[in-house]
Amino acid sequence: MPGQKTYKFNGLTIKVLSYLGLVYAVIGWLNEVLFQWTSSPLLSHYSEYIAIGIFGIYRVAVEKNPYTKKRIAVLTAMVLGFWALLPYLFSLTEPALGYYSGKAIWGRSLHVPMTLTFFVSILLVLLFGRRAVCSWNCPCVGTRDTMGAAFRKKTIKSEKAWKFRHLKWMLTSFYFALFVVVLLPFPKAKLLVDLFFGVVGVIYFASFLFIPLTGNRNWCRWLCPYGQTFGVLNKAGFYKIKADKEKCISCGKCTKECDMGIPVQHLVETKGEVNVSDCVGCGRCITNCPKEVLSFSDVRNFFKRTPSSVEYGRLKDVDLQGKEFNLITSSTQKIENRKPSVIEPSKDDLRNSSLEANQNTCELLDLNPEENMKQGEKEHVESQIFSQ
Repeated sequence: MPGQKTYKFNGLTIKVLSYLGLVYAVIGWLNEVLFQWTSSPLLSHYSEYIAIGIFGIYRVAVEKNPYTKKRIAVLTAMVLGFWALLPYLFSLTEPALGYYSGKAIWGRSLHVPMTLTFFVSILLVLLFGRRAVCSWNCPCVGTRDTMGAAFRKKTIKSEKAWKFRHLKWMLTSFYFALFVVVLLPFPKAKLLVDLFFGVVGVIYFASFLFIPLTGNRNWCRWLCPYGQTFGVLNKAGFYKIKADKEKCISCGKCTKECDMGIPVQHLVETKGEVNVSDCVGCGRCITNCPKEVLSFSDVRNFFKRTPSSVEYGRLKDVDLQGKEFNLITSSTQKIENRKPSVIEPSKDDLRNSSLEANQNTCELLDLNPEENMKQGEKEHVESQIFSQ
């Protein structure tokens, strides 16, 4: 059908343009660090940010999932504002420890160890998971969720591919060693720092060229030392994805939607949650689940009552109110059904009461009880006569 041919043509066009955007970013970086054909920011590391801005606008326009649309919009804005315009227009230094003291620049130092931005990002990841950086404020992911989005379906998903995630530890170990290097006065600290970021830069931009073969997240899945560092904090902090196993229908859509190749359904069925260092918190598995099995959990949930406890408390309150109402109703009915009864005293009771009252009166007035009794009887007889 004509409509189908147009769709395929448009899909192919987007893939070609997306790949050209990736190549443009690579060429810009190569010009800046190696060839130096021009000093224009249009052909520098800013080339990646420019491409993210262009394709980010397109992705927001065509994205149907509201959560993903919002996330990509914020991610694109952060790349353009925080990573591109802030350092380009102002070039302000930020506080840092050791080697980077006086050298760190706002907007360029999130991945630079021992800078203020670095420490703030660590705190955010501990509280909210690595999604606080990776999914909302990272150009690495910005590239993959904009230009790389056209190649999502090429993501390699297998048990072997999942095991390859441990390859990240090679660069991550070097990154951890850099924490010590920048703090201590090593005479060759600059050499080690330049070596690390040089190696990372080559591998990072080279991964762009293989996205059509491996899927958009090849760097994030198997190579990124920054993501692995945040992933460790993922496990140590409050973040995870909770799952209601009873509602799961094993449709496999969560695993299918995950660009990181995480076996989400298997983790849900075996562990009842997704709590792995590789989860970047993009939210695709959550928003695409047909039964709403999955949900984010972070530090905010630690200070909230769980839905089950709230429901239990509500039911408990209702139950107590019901018991109280039943108690009042039954007591009222008993009172209403009770018939009034009058107990008439016997003659002996009346006489005993009269004698007791006379005794008390005589004690108060210092009288003889017998004489007082006779006087009372006499007065009673006279009152009866006069009343007749």
